[in-house]
Amino acid sequence: MNLGLILKNRKNKIFAIGLSLIALGFFVAGISIHFFTLGANFMGTPQGIIDIISFIFEGGILTYLLVTNIRNDSRAYLAILMWLFWFFVDEIFTILYSRLAIVSFFGPNVDPVYVTLSSLYILFTVASLVIGILLYIFIRRYMFMSYDRFSRIRLFAIIHAGISIGASCLIIALEYLVNGQAFFIESLFFGLCRALADIAICFTLERLRR
Repeated sequence: MNLGLILKNRKNKIFAIGLSLIALGFFVAGISIHFFTLGANFMGTPQGIIDIISFIFEGGILTYLLVTNIRNDSRAYLAILMWLFWFFVDEIFTILYSRLAIVSFFGPNVDPVYVTLSSLYILFTVASLVIGILLYIFIRRYMFMSYDRFSRIRLFAIIHAGISIGASCLIIALEYLVNGQAFFIESLFFGLCRALADIAICFTLERLRR
C-alpha cells in the first residue's frame, strides 16, 4: 500500500480529523483548568451554570465536527454552520462588552499597551463577525446548490481562520497583561482550540467540495 498516495488522496480528511481532535483536546484541557482554578463552589453559581451550558454546546459542536469527518459524512456542513453561528453570538457579546469597557481607555492611568491590544482585538472581532456571516451565507447556499463558487468559500474560510488566529493571540496577550499567569494557560488552550477548529473547517470544506 502506497502511504504517499493515501496521504495525497485523503489529506483533507486526515487534516480535518487530526485538527478537530487536537482542538477538542485543548477544549477539554481548558475546561479542566477553568473549573480547577475557580473551584468546585463556582460551578453552583449563576455564572458557573452559564459556563457549563456554554461548554456543553461548544464541546458538542466540536465533537459533531470530529465525528462527521471520521464518518466522511456530509452533515459536517451542519457542524460548520453551527460552529459559525455559535461564535456569531460570542462575537456580538464581545463587541457589546468592548463598547462598554472602552470608557476605561480614557483616564490618567491608562496603559497604552492595553489600549492598543484591546483596540486591535475589537477590530479583529468585528472583522471576524463580518467574514463569518458572509461565510455562513455562502456555505448554506452551497449546501442547497444555489451557489457554486467554491473558490470564494475557500478564500473566506481561510481569511476567517486567519482572523481567528490573530484574535486568539490578542486575547491571550490581554489575559496575560491583565491577570498575569492566573488565567493565561486557560486562555491559551481555548485560543488554540478555536484557531485549530477554524483551520479544521477549511480542510473539512475541501473534503466536502463537489
